[in-house]
Amino acid sequence: MALALVLFAIYVLPSVVAACRQVPNVGSIIVINLLLGWTLIGWVVAMAMAARTIPGHTSVSSGPAAPLDHSQQVRLRDVPDLFKRS
Repeated sequence: MALALVLFAIYVLPSVVAACRQVPNVGSIIVINLLLGWTLIGWVVAMAMAARTIPGHTSVSSGPAAPLDHSQQVRLRDVPDLFKRS
């Protein structure tokens, strides 16, 4: 019984993600998930649609980053040569 609940939760996960994120076309995602979710491809497509970036929304930012002062700047000579052969 518990396994069936876990599998059902995984099966409808794209629909839940879409509803929580309020993505456009949430109805399409639910239909794809319910009708084609039993195939791995259908489930992945529904999850990709649910997780995509929402047009018109931008990420929260505190503004432009403050410039680094002289002590914080990284110079190329400070970076170890990762491609040296031993």
